[in-house]
Amino acid sequence: MLYRAEMHILAGRRREAEQELRDARGALGAPGVPQYAYPLATTEAQIALLAGDLDRASEIMQQVLATGVAKDADRYRWPAVWLGSRIEADRGPEAAHAADRAAALHKLATAMNAHVPSDHGYKALSEAEYSRLLGGDTVTAWSDAVTATRQMNEPHPLAYALLRHAEALAAAQDSEAATAEVREALELAQRLGAAPLVELANEVIRAGGLTGVDDGGAARADGATELDDLGLTTRELEVLRLVAEGHSNGEIAEQLFISRKTASVHVSNILAKLGVTTRVQAAAVAHRRGIADAKAH
Repeated sequence: MLYRAEMHILAGRRREAEQELRDARGALGAPGVPQYAYPLATTEAQIALLAGDLDRASEIMQQVLATGVAKDADRYRWPAVWLGSRIEADRGPEAAHAADRAAALHKLATAMNAHVPSDHGYKALSEAEYSRLLGGDTVTAWSDAVTATRQMNEPHPLAYALLRHAEALAAAQDSEAATAEVREALELAQRLGAAPLVELANEVIRAGGLTGVDDGGAARADGATELDDLGLTTRELEVLRLVAEGHSNGEIAEQLFISRKTASVHVSNILAKLGVTTRVQAAAVAHRRGIADAKAH
């Protein structure tokens, strides 16, 4: 349910995301464990962002991040720290408590452990958001964030970092470099079906006075090519499409008339072949490669 909510948020479908969040809260109650508490809070905050309620989003993140957790929970906390930092940067330094909350988040990010590429990516994003709020060297900060997010194997954070880097470059009068960053980000966003990112790209283009940006849809890859490129079997390709649609292992098993255990094995094999660790990342690859909505052969 949270996974489906995240996919709806990615596409800008607020009402659908709200329903999935309600279902998740009904199933999970009020969990205190980090692996549920943080995703629930970030989902709720992102829904508030889609509704344009920055203050509400800020309050949600403040509440969850104020909760003391074990140090080994940092991997669940990193996405929340970035989101919190992003919200305060969006609110701006003049908004109530924005500067103080951003400073607290910056201090927290400095103290947290970063072990794997995703941790380092979120840390770089958080630092860049802090620079965006304070008006520091945003070109360098977002350049560092782009470099770090490229190692995450997650197109959504990368596309976002590219757009913010483009924004900073345009402000520094480097329109050529800014345009190149927007082009790459738009291609990723369109393949993901990420409407909010496309909207942000258009804002960057307008604000920066950028020209020559191709906003046409990216070409979609053929399913047979994906079998060769990714090493997927025909069955795994079917499973990946269902994962990209937000289906659970049980739902996949029902649709393909296989056992839940077999569906789980297929998903594990897919994650390994794609070089990702989560279903969301696998779905992002499917959308980016243009196979999520392709018909099975």
